[in-house]
Amino acid sequence: MNACFRSIINIIISAWLLGLPSASHAQPLFDKGWQALLKDNDTLALRLFGDAYLEAYRKDDTLGKAQSLLYMGICSYGVSYSKGAAYCYRAMEEYKKMEQRRPAKALEGRSRCLLLLATIESRLGNTQKSAALSYEALAGFRNRTDTTHSLGLIYANLGNINKKRGNRDSATYYYEQALAEQLRAGDVAYQPGS
Repeated sequence: MNACFRSIINIIISAWLLGLPSASHAQPLFDKGWQALLKDNDTLALRLFGDAYLEAYRKDDTLGKAQSLLYMGICSYGVSYSKGAAYCYRAMEEYKKMEQRRPAKALEGRSRCLLLLATIESRLGNTQKSAALSYEALAGFRNRTDTTHSLGLIYANLGNINKKRGNRDSATYYYEQALAEQLRAGDVAYQPGS
């Protein structure tokens, strides 16, 4: 993986790591997985997230399973868009199971999955699909405080899409929203493409 791409991945991972809720028995494995990913040890990270999934499965922890699958998607999409998306869709199935008991957590998780799918579509050059997924992800964070640092990434993606389309005013608006989210959350890391 080239150094620039790895730097961007590290920034995204760091932002998401700061927003991780301690939600499951698998949390220690999540933490170790993120640390491995930050150290450029993708293989170990994927194994740890897989172990977290198995732990969550054994405990019948739906949120843990959903998070594990999402994190495996984040971990793997840089190497294989299709594998990252496949994990993401499986995570969405788990989040859907939570809609009755934990609707806010289900919506947040689904929105984070949509962000990953939007990122993948953007990388594939499918800006129209990426924009639609980003707007749908954005709706999941309306009227609530984002503790996952996802909202700034969604805004940055929409800024990038509008910039590619030549919509300078819209791009500026979304970049300003991304910056405002960064400042609100206390993030000082560079957001890719902004």
